[in-house]
Amino acid sequence: MKKYLPNFSSGFTIIELLIVFAIIAALSSISLASYVTYSRQQTVDQAANDLINTLNTAKSDAYTQKKPDVPACNSGLLQGFQVNINISAGEYYLQAVCTGGAPYTLSTTTLPAGQLNFDNSSVTNVFFQVLSGSVNGTGNIIIHGYNNAYTRTISVDSAGVIQ
Repeated sequence: MKKYLPNFSSGFTIIELLIVFAIIAALSSISLASYVTYSRQQTVDQAANDLINTLNTAKSDAYTQKKPDVPACNSGLLQGFQVNINISAGEYYLQAVCTGGAPYTLSTTTLPAGQLNFDNSSVTNVFFQVLSGSVNGTGNIIIHGYNNAYTRTISVDSAGVIQ
């Protein structure tokens, strides 16, 4: 007596494959959107941290009375260091300020063009004086990114605390 076995074919149906590919596509789009959000926030945070480091450098150089070896300070007394912010150009400058001359720019940093900008209400000059340690130009510096979707605020108070 002959037994007949049913004919089973192995593999996946087209419906099963389409469902798997749809799930993979949905998960990929969610992860890509999360990555873009994370990447943009990191760009704003990195720009803010760079500015905080520049402010801390100006503060530290003023406290240590580190006189730069530049023509603007050779004949004058060191008054302090400042961070000057050019809002329209999206740049900021670390400058030494000495008597008898214009501020000497020690470094220039530019925000990523088209991605980040300074808020118009931001403080444009923070000056750290030598000897007294006082700070002129206290307030907030606000960095916006990607059509104001991401914002970071840096505060400088009269005691020189930078947050």
